[in-house]
Amino acid sequence: MARWSHLGLLAVVGTGVDGLAQTGEEIDYPALLRRMVHADWLWQAPRAGERCVQFSSYDRRSHSGSATDDWYANNDRGNFLRVDEREGQREFVMVDVTGPGCVARIWSANPSGTLTFDVDGERVWSVDFAALCSGRVAGVPEPLAGMRSRGGNCYLPVPFAERLVVSCTGGDLYYLVDIAQFTSGTRVPSFTPDLVARHAELLRDLGGVWDRYRHWSVERETQWEVPPGSLVRRLSVAVAGAADADAGRILGRVLLEVRCGIEVTVNVPLLDFFAAGRDLRPWRSFQLDVEQHDFDRKGSCHWPMPMPDGGTVSLVTEGDLEGASVALDVAVEPLAIDPGQQPLLFRASYHQQ
Repeated sequence: MARWSHLGLLAVVGTGVDGLAQTGEEIDYPALLRRMVHADWLWQAPRAGERCVQFSSYDRRSHSGSATDDWYANNDRGNFLRVDEREGQREFVMVDVTGPGCVARIWSANPSGTLTFDVDGERVWSVDFAALCSGRVAGVPEPLAGMRSRGGNCYLPVPFAERLVVSCTGGDLYYLVDIAQFTSGTRVPSFTPDLVARHAELLRDLGGVWDRYRHWSVERETQWEVPPGSLVRRLSVAVAGAADADAGRILGRVLLEVRCGIEVTVNVPLLDFFAAGRDLRPWRSFQLDVEQHDFDRKGSCHWPMPMPDGGTVSLVTEGDLEGASVALDVAVEPLAIDPGQQPLLFRASYHQQ
């Protein structure tokens, strides 16, 4: 059973240079790898026929349509599509999907056993599930795979032309597998581990892109004007003078506001936007991070924000910062877009409940 996943969540796999795959397009493995770190496809509308599906261990009773109590059933582990037997071994089937498509992410809270991949009718890979999701398999190192908040993750693209079946010998798992399905007729390679070995150098280079924007310099401004036809590539907020004990109370008074044209597309408290808790605790992901240098901190956002009509990026203070200071640094470049194309705007909102 598959559940839908929003396309924007698949921030690790895309297709063509300027968007998702068109009918008859050929996508090679290097293109799939590069799209893990080149995120501009996120602000381009998907092609007709593209979709994302998610397979997971969710409690199947929650959509059975029977007793209303089952709607909120929460036994989200150990649930599979079916159980197959192969050479005397029980295999729990997690994914069975038609192509063309590509695995974008595999997650498990308790990966165990052997994970197997049957691609286009042939078993091509059997791998230790826990080792794969913790970056301990040769050719699939950090940050391509690794433990995040006690959950195992693997972002290695696994393309398939006709059909993919993913199974595991471990039967009591929490798991998610996100799949991008391409337009019918799209040509993709059938995955084998040899694809990873052949492109090991590219994988190493892409891992280095993780550090592409890390720096500490910041302008002492609280508002930036962005000219029409621009793409905000990065925004950083530097915080000085807020001690650990006071950071949450003080920074809760600062809002990040982004206007595209005349429309407010981001209006979120600073702490919540950077997902850093009530004390702006340092942490790191590919698109968001918080650093600490001595007693100062800096939050950076690398989500691309197209502004075809220009706009502003502002820090709005509501109340006294008690001697602390905040400042913006915004990196802007020209928006490369085809005539007639309408970019998807970046949006973030906050609702206190």
